[in-house]
Amino acid sequence: YIALLGWSPSDNVEIFTLKELEQKFDMAGLSKSPSIFDIKKLTWMNSEYLKAMDFDKYFELARPKLEEALAGTDLDLKKIAALLQKRLETLNDIPRLVDFFKELPDYSTELYTHKKMKTNDEIALSSLQAALPVLENLSDWNETAIHDSLMALVGELGIKNGQLLWPVRTALSGEQTSPGGAMELADILGKEEALRRIRKRMLTVRSRDSVIRVYFDRIEFIESRNKHCIIHCSCGVTYISCQSLSSIEQVLDRRFLRCHQSYIVNMDFIKKAGTDFVVFSGNVVPIRKRNVRAIKEKYLEYIK
Repeated sequence: YIALLGWSPSDNVEIFTLKELEQKFDMAGLSKSPSIFDIKKLTWMNSEYLKAMDFDKYFELARPKLEEALAGTDLDLKKIAALLQKRLETLNDIPRLVDFFKELPDYSTELYTHKKMKTNDEIALSSLQAALPVLENLSDWNETAIHDSLMALVGELGIKNGQLLWPVRTALSGEQTSPGGAMELADILGKEEALRRIRKRMLTVRSRDSVIRVYFDRIEFIESRNKHCIIHCSCGVTYISCQSLSSIEQVLDRRFLRCHQSYIVNMDFIKKAGTDFVVFSGNVVPIRKRNVRAIKEKYLEYIK
């Protein structure tokens, strides 16, 4: 890049090795005009050299950044490095691009909506529900087996590739973009972690004769009644589960608050907090009377 600040090769090729520069250099290419330092062009050139670099050499440069960013994991750093090589501008991009491998970030189900992939959260939920048993039953967990099983499922469902692969990729990464697709991420994360991430944003509702999954984002509140739980969703739909309220509580995330012996409320849906909670649908969710102050403090802490 420094050479190109005051000199231009006759063939206008800008990416070459130091040895090639020695061969190309000609005094006739020198410019009398003042040079301009363009950081964007320097960054672009750096990315081009990274892409063209021998993988082993590139990996040795990337390894320290990967080891630091993914400390405490046993992920295959070479597989991750391979995903990154064509996407990096500089090695300093690595921590930002791989942090989701270490910990799944909080994300909204709005990420499942993608115009080009023809997905929305309804399609995504249906696709993830279909993908789970297929992936659970895989005995060989590798990129090829994952690819073959998911593509076979696409054919069975009669949907576009993206309508299955985009939701799976999103569930695994929690990001709008990621350095790899559904198959690569699932392979790197491993079976146990991949399945945990796909299930994480959904509540599995078990009734006597069926199993369905509901997005946490859809649940307004849950009530226990006559040895059953009723899951009230923001769309007006309710589901009846044979699970106990305590067992459901164990799989919910921090947005859910046990506000009464028989009720759990999604704090994102609370419209008014008084002696009881009022959610957006207008339903009243009771607060345990002897714990009103402590429960409201938890709610206020959450919304800060």
